[in-house]
Amino acid sequence: MRLPHYILLCLVLLLSTSTSSTLLGQTSVSDLESSVNDLYGVEKLKGYNTLISHYLNIGDSRKAVRFARRATELAESIITPSNQLISKEDADLKAETYLLAGEAFERRGFFSESREYYQNAYLDAAGSGNDDLVNRAAKDVARLDSIITYSASRKRFLGNALDQVTSTINKGADEITMNTALRSAEKHSDEGNLDLAIEDYKKVLKVLVDRGDWESATNIRVIIADLYEELGQYENALTELKDAQEVYERAGDSSAAKVLFSQIDSIDDYSTESSVIPRVPSLILEGTGFGSPEFRGPQVTPEELKKAEEEAKDIRSIAEDAERSQDYKRSLDYFKAYMDLEQRVAVERRRQALDSIEQQNLIEGRDREIRMLHQKEELVQVKLEKESLKKRNFLIGLILSSLVLITLYILYTSKRRDHSKLSTAYLSLEVAQNDLQSAQERIKQLLQQQLSGAVADQLILADSDESVDRKFVCVMFLDIRNFTVFTEQMSPEDIIGFQNEIFSFMIDEVIQKGGIVNQILGDGFMATFGAPVSNGNDTLNAYNVSKNIIRKLREKCQSGEIPLTRVGIGLHAGYVVAGNVGTDRRRQYSITGNTVITAARLEQLNKDFGSTIVLSREVYEQLPSNLQEPVEFKSVVVKGRSAPLEVAALFEESFEVGVNDDVKT
Repeated sequence: MRLPHYILLCLVLLLSTSTSSTLLGQTSVSDLESSVNDLYGVEKLKGYNTLISHYLNIGDSRKAVRFARRATELAESIITPSNQLISKEDADLKAETYLLAGEAFERRGFFSESREYYQNAYLDAAGSGNDDLVNRAAKDVARLDSIITYSASRKRFLGNALDQVTSTINKGADEITMNTALRSAEKHSDEGNLDLAIEDYKKVLKVLVDRGDWESATNIRVIIADLYEELGQYENALTELKDAQEVYERAGDSSAAKVLFSQIDSIDDYSTESSVIPRVPSLILEGTGFGSPEFRGPQVTPEELKKAEEEAKDIRSIAEDAERSQDYKRSLDYFKAYMDLEQRVAVERRRQALDSIEQQNLIEGRDREIRMLHQKEELVQVKLEKESLKKRNFLIGLILSSLVLITLYILYTSKRRDHSKLSTAYLSLEVAQNDLQSAQERIKQLLQQQLSGAVADQLILADSDESVDRKFVCVMFLDIRNFTVFTEQMSPEDIIGFQNEIFSFMIDEVIQKGGIVNQILGDGFMATFGAPVSNGNDTLNAYNVSKNIIRKLREKCQSGEIPLTRVGIGLHAGYVVAGNVGTDRRRQYSITGNTVITAARLEQLNKDFGSTIVLSREVYEQLPSNLQEPVEFKSVVVKGRSAPLEVAALFEESFEVGVNDDVKT
């Protein structure tokens, strides 16, 4: 089972903090920097935060800032009130990301950006109600405010001092040497070469003192003191600051003197503790190459590394004490010294681990070469002994192998040929069977869509598709009144929908009573009861279906399911000829005979009588006695019959809605 990327990343980063696996950790972290891109959502954000913490721990603030930018952008995009996928456990992840980003930017000296991230962490934690994160963020914001205020005042003070000196120098256009020294000092200061910058500023100071320009000279002393302080040379810094303060006090510039007094007091505190915790540990100044990745001289001993780690712990303790006492300037300087020493220790441990691995690989490589030489000599001897045996056996083996291969090839080709023929025949048979079965199922399905299930089964099981039977049936014709006029204003889609709605329940009634629908005529249909299968009460079923259709049609019209619709039904019973009619290319199960024509003529008589159902005496006499209601029979002559036909007309008002008069015989 593969571990999730985030869990794997955490495990590797934990390994990377161990001294014995420093090299492996660095390699794994480098590989996993790219694997974070394969993560998504909260899991990816946690991976970014782990990388930020790792690089902060090893003192690589540049990479920490790079991942901090990505982490904050991701947190702001996924951790929002509208994102329901964020769990309660991850609600504070955004504030934690802001805190890590603030620390990363603070390490780089980007105090404004750092304070903004701390402020965002405070607001986000306050919104989620996490008091611990709120307190942490509030302390960080307060500390950065003090640092920013102090830095701004120092920069403003030093900037004013430098502006005054530059203005004084520019008054004398001939003093090219001093002007050049000033530009050189500024360049060295920007590049971090503070010792060279101090030398250049002292050249400017000497010229100003010789000229008696004490105000400009004092400003230069303040700048030199600041550079000494950055180098950790506190005694020199104090000397310059005290001289400058004395000049400002004599000149009555109390604000400038107050700034210098605060700086002098701070440096006094540093110099008091310098005998215990040096700004740059003495171990670094011994010329051993400590903390230099490219150094390949005498290694630092384990005792020296241990001493450096203890010094780092002491420096961090002082920094934390200063932070608790809200002396943020002092805390910041000591934290910088702590991170510098920690980074040097980590680099030294990695360098020693690399040297150890290289040495071990060198020893193992030499041993491996010696073993390989011995093995090579033994192999040469064995090879010489076996060479002659191989030559003797080669020809015999070649001949035997050739015979075996030829025999196997003949058997293989023969079997393959037989198998191919058998597979082809079997596949053809299987395909034919599948096609036949699919065709039978399709035929049955299509037939059942046209006829009832019983009719379809009887046609499929019939011995001959040319069999014709003479059967006594009851034929029903149903017609929708005024269908053409009714549908003139309707779209084709509405017409089809109307027909489906009307015919759906009517056809269901026919099928439930054992009848079949022979034809759908657009505005009506023909149904037969008794062919090809008779239920014994076919005429009764046709009569009940007709009455039920009239009742349900009235119910649907009254309920608004369908528009107001009227129908006419004709019922006639008699013998018909039933069977498959057609040619070999096209056949259809058909009901033919005078009975069918007469039923169609009776349906049309509804228009003359104004009735709903017209049935013949043949139908009436087939009904049970309890359903033979008193009706008036009339003799009519219908087209296609020479003799008059006695018929009875039933009206829609005689059928009560919701009453079912089905009678079983």
